[in-house]
Amino acid sequence: MNKLAIVTGGSRGIGRAITIGLIKEGFDVYFTYKKSTKAANTLVDQYPNNCKAFQLDSTTDDIEKFALEVCDERVPDVLVNNVGVNADRLFSGQSLDQFWDILKSNLGSTLSFSHAFVRPMMQKRQGQIINISSVAAIKPKIGNSAYGVSKAGIERFSKTLALEVSRFNVKVNCVAPAYTQTDLLAEFVNDQNRKDFLRGIPMRKVLQPEEVANVAVSLASNKINTTGSVFYLGNGENITTN
Repeated sequence: MNKLAIVTGGSRGIGRAITIGLIKEGFDVYFTYKKSTKAANTLVDQYPNNCKAFQLDSTTDDIEKFALEVCDERVPDVLVNNVGVNADRLFSGQSLDQFWDILKSNLGSTLSFSHAFVRPMMQKRQGQIINISSVAAIKPKIGNSAYGVSKAGIERFSKTLALEVSRFNVKVNCVAPAYTQTDLLAEFVNDQNRKDFLRGIPMRKVLQPEEVANVAVSLASNKINTTGSVFYLGNGENITTN
């Protein structure tokens, strides 16, 4: 029987690339999505024997119900927390509700899915939790406070959880990409400003979702054997002086 992986936000972008990468590595994948029904159905049609799609709001109590449904069938070997949203705004120009919405979607969903699946993994004495963070966690940018705080929280949580569950043979790591060619990036980089945007990146290019997925899949398949680690990826913009 193939190993089972759960990928949140798996219908588009980095999540979709991770889903496909895991399937090619021999996993069965259950992925969640919120609104992208067409993209989800296309992925299932492409790999009908290896993946299932579940429409789920990652900020609700439905996560626990979903986890119980999955674990009644079998406990997953891998959980990839990929759900992420962004809406750049100056802190002074946004409401606190808007700020909290970003934290709830990014950090909150990571906490909720991890809480739902970590105990079955501990009981099984085997598991991998891979949390998708961002270079924004360590590299501030104007208007990016909510997103950056949410990703910094994910990294701090991941390291603590790794300490708590390591004796149960459960590993927790983060993959933290810099700018990646996804819908999130397309929201603020268009054809007109792309050249100026790329000048700010030392290698003058952005990551592709498949490049991020390669690291996540390597962790999931134990080609990289570690816990409590954060893998910062990028084309030079991921470099900090700290």
